[in-house]
Amino acid sequence: MQDVRENKIKLDQVEIRKFVLSDLNTFAEAAKRNADHISKYLIDGKLYKAFTIHEFAIVMREYVKNKYPYQYFGAFYQGNCIGSAVLCPAGFEFGIQMIYWVDENYQNKGVATKFVNTLTDLAFKQGYWQLGCSPDGRDGFRQPHSVCPSRPRLCSVSRITCLDTHW
Repeated sequence: MQDVRENKIKLDQVEIRKFVLSDLNTFAEAAKRNADHISKYLIDGKLYKAFTIHEFAIVMREYVKNKYPYQYFGAFYQGNCIGSAVLCPAGFEFGIQMIYWVDENYQNKGVATKFVNTLTDLAFKQGYWQLGCSPDGRDGFRQPHSVCPSRPRLCSVSRITCLDTHW
């Protein structure tokens, strides 16, 4: 995979979609490559660092089941996985939370914003009223920090809660 830290990417070529089994290798490569980075804010990073392809296959099989209310998504650029997100139950009424990570080389390029905006739209279309979004699910959503400024048109209809994010 090319190093894009100093280069711009074509954000319209970043695809956000649910995982399929054939994403196993590119997901495993991205997760392994970013394990140390991810472990700064998600426990998953520590797991990814130790996983073999067998453990990643077990994870991917669960991801593609998308057993309600859990939904798993990948961000893909030029055929490579550059991030992962899950929509999962939240601790507030009519709510869902989003937990995600983005490849360290693709940060500050709009990928996380595209991830969050795409999944926010999806969550509201599915009937959720509140969305907590964070790259760090450990703190849960007991104390929302602010109303998400990136989605003001939805805030008038529904409340979106964003915790400390690494956008």
